Amino acid sequence: TARRLGLMRLYGLSDFNLKLGLSEDIDRENLRVVHKKLRKPIAAGRCSLRVDINGGWDAQATPQRVEELRHYGVCAVEQPVYCSAAELVELAGKCPLPLIADESLLSEDDARTLLGRARPDAGGKRKIWWNIRLSKNGGLGRTLRLMNIAAENAVPFTLGCMVGESSILSAVQRRALQLGPTPRFVEGNYGRFLLAGDILASRRSLKFGYGGRLRALPGGGLGVDVDEKKIGRYAKRVATLGA
Repeated sequence: TARRLGLMRLYGLSDFNLKLGLSEDIDRENLRVVHKKLRKPIAAGRCSLRVDINGGWDAQATPQRVEELRHYGVCAVEQPVYCSAAELVELAGKCPLPLIADESLLSEDDARTLLGRARPDAGGKRKIWWNIRLSKNGGLGRTLRLMNIAAENAVPFTLGCMVGESSILSAVQRRALQLGPTPRFVEGNYGRFLLAGDILASRRSLKFGYGGRLRALPGGGLGVDVDEKKIGRYAKRVATLGA
């Protein structure tokens, strides 16, 4: 963890999302290591730290566990429990840090539930932030709709991704960033940072540059050429039988 975080900092990255829910000992050690390296830049406002629980906690213990995370400079906690949008709203009211809705935000109806029931606090800040993802929320059109709803209601949001997305979805994400309002965080365009091989006709894959910067796509489409032979490596032969 320390080595990877150090490399990320050398590459100019400043916003981090730490996965928790592995085991108590591993989580505690990872938090300690990350806090040691990021404590000063977080205090100076140069870095931020979120944690993603992936639904690994139970609702009853969540408020106390979120309270403990404040010591580590965590700014928000993503999906601590697998639950509905309404249940996440109820849980957020008991927690001292904002919760980020991921699996609890699948549709526009979920978004309306989160907005209608989770009112801003006394300082006008939202208790629930959103994680919007192209592959989770139904493609470019629906993603842009959720991004606009979030921006119109002053909801901090992440434009996220699924692990292992190819350059096709990376290109769509860049187009969403060009067309929609600016997110608080962006996760995606990892390309060959994570993939052993991409499916573009060129050897290059779409990935972020120094400091997480992304180049805008030229033209009006996605601007990617897919290599059918590369796709074929991941395909399965299907036989269609007539009646």
